[in-house]
Amino acid sequence: MSQKQDNQKISFADGQGTTDLRVPLNLSVLSEWIVQQPALTSLLSEANKNWSQQNVSDPQFLHQHLSVTQFGFGQSNPTFLVSILASAEKKNSPSSSAVVVKWVLRKKPDKVA
Repeated sequence: MSQKQDNQKISFADGQGTTDLRVPLNLSVLSEWIVQQPALTSLLSEANKNWSQQNVSDPQFLHQHLSVTQFGFGQSNPTFLVSILASAEKKNSPSSSAVVVKWVLRKKPDKVA
């Protein structure tokens, strides 16, 4: 289910509303970080048997399968829903069956001088 509010898409996944990103998040850096975490790459290769360990260790491959939205709460510590999709083609309209793994990511607040 989705609706428009303040010109932003809100999807109600798992009871929590998310929107398009309102805080900058470098997805290339996120992809690089994920592939450097052995536990995460192992989880991804187990979750989707069609992916080889080589695929999940490739940041560009992973970046193509990332879908990131932002929760409506957590203004001082922005909170994101990171979904790894089974197919890069469904990135613009992911369905729950297309999602391999979901994580919640919280960003540290910026330092105030």
